[in-house]
Amino acid sequence: MNELNHQLPSYPAMLMPLIVRNLLEQYGKGKDTVLLDPYVGAGTTLVEAQLYGAKQAIGIDLNPLAVLISKSKTTKYDLEKLNKQIRHFRDNTNQINYHVDIQDNEFFNFSIRDFWFKEKKCN
Repeated sequence: MNELNHQLPSYPAMLMPLIVRNLLEQYGKGKDTVLLDPYVGAGTTLVEAQLYGAKQAIGIDLNPLAVLISKSKTTKYDLEKLNKQIRHFRDNTNQINYHVDIQDNEFFNFSIRDFWFKEKKCN
């Protein structure tokens, strides 16, 4: 099921949203639901818990990329502030250093990165 933002970005071994939705409907306690996802992955369970109206949904993972993806999918943003920041960014792009070396960034260097995410070869 490719609804909402479940497939963005693609993540290996993702849980199907419909399974989580059905489990919440069957075993959830409505607005009193508190949920823990100890292997949050791409955040499918957290997104579905928000849609369900759970009181609280907590996700943890050893993979820092999984944590980032889950946060990006479940953070509620103030669109007015976001649009203001986008305008500010556009107005100041001439001051940006576009050279970024991701190999030096500790966030992208975790032990199973190359196993989960293979380098794409262009033909």
